[in-house]
Amino acid sequence: MDVKYAKRLEGGALDVTAYVRVGFRYLDDRSGTMAGVGDLWELGLDKLDGALKIVSLDCQSSDYYFAKQLVAENLRSHSAEVAAGTYPKTDAIDDAYAVINSRIAMVKWQLDVPLVAPEDEGEEEETVAPLSVGVPYDGYRAGLYGSSKGMYYDTLIFHNMEEGGYGDCTNFVSQCMWVGYGGDQGNDWFSSAGVNACINLAYANFRQIGGSSGWWGKSQKTTWGLSSSNWRGVITLWNYLSSTSPGPRAYKYNNGLRYDTCGTTVQRGYVLQLSHFSSSSGYFHSVMVVSANVPLNAATSIYVAQHSSNYSWRQLYECIMTNSAPYVRIIRPITGSFPS
Repeated sequence: MDVKYAKRLEGGALDVTAYVRVGFRYLDDRSGTMAGVGDLWELGLDKLDGALKIVSLDCQSSDYYFAKQLVAENLRSHSAEVAAGTYPKTDAIDDAYAVINSRIAMVKWQLDVPLVAPEDEGEEEETVAPLSVGVPYDGYRAGLYGSSKGMYYDTLIFHNMEEGGYGDCTNFVSQCMWVGYGGDQGNDWFSSAGVNACINLAYANFRQIGGSSGWWGKSQKTTWGLSSSNWRGVITLWNYLSSTSPGPRAYKYNNGLRYDTCGTTVQRGYVLQLSHFSSSSGYFHSVMVVSANVPLNAATSIYVAQHSSNYSWRQLYECIMTNSAPYVRIIRPITGSFPS
């Protein structure tokens, strides 16, 4: 655990912001890859019975947000018992996580579909003259950045949007895409020299599109501030990306449809977006694919990296079930068009 901030209050109470990170492996992952998850937590501690105990807890992650929704629903549906003191909040929390765990443990519905679907299924066909220079997309590098940086709150290169209370999932995915388009110019993402080179490239908007309607991130060379809406927003990124967009381009599949009905093959470097329901306005979470060569409905064999929560290697099926988000759409980045 890494304590980011601590403030002592009157009476010995404490406000603490801490980043908590753990490592683990998925039993279903035949590669045996070490996975990791981390989250930034805000804790309130107070003296109870002579000892400091946690009295409040909050987190900006999508997983925890869904759990909070379930807790609130449980408290509302048991309002009479809450008023009578027979249904404490701890019971509401236990019941919420019982629902989450039951969904994770569900037997996945397997469809009788071909293992590999045509790559051009549902893609947009329009073409346009290049803005300046065509840049191919390297899905391997994009996925490698995701698995290397996913479990860390601070990627060292771009500001985390959670610093201002915003979710960081699409801000992180855009960073992965930026690497896929060569924005890092092959530099190391952890050494001082490599990080500084990447920060300067990001600051110069290299392999980005400037302007309020563009696609650009907030380099750590600047003070904290919001990246562009197309860079950080789930729905705005989807709307921005097409086969004719300036900068990054993509084909898009399965909008408004369930993951378990989709036979489109998913590859490393693709972006997936999740929703609780079929409406295009309901998508709330973006993840970067780090390991896959299977149809989307084979979600137990697809692994993703993400922020909010911060995972380096997460089974897609577990992510879908934890967030109760079976509607999953696919972004397949293609050769982009960037200023030279």
